[in-house]
Amino acid sequence: MLPIDRALAGAAASGLRIEVTDVAAVQSIRTRLEMIRRDVKTTRLGPIELIPTAPDLPVSLAIRLDGRYPMTPAVQAALKDVWGVAEVAEF
Repeated sequence: MLPIDRALAGAAASGLRIEVTDVAAVQSIRTRLEMIRRDVKTTRLGPIELIPTAPDLPVSLAIRLDGRYPMTPAVQAALKDVWGVAEVAEF
């Protein structure tokens, strides 16, 4: 039997969008992504975009981070668990 990450590898996202509700969350996201890059072993890599969400923003923004990051369900769950992250969605 295959681990879930390997079984879903063919259906994995090409990238992740992270909706951030508090600018203070960015440092926590950075730390988490550094740990993910170091510890998660997968050939499935993709881009990550940060989407700041605030009612007073005059425009919608998407900030694409440099590099490619591991794309697994566990990575998505780990990022969603960061305080200040409202949503993590595949794209």
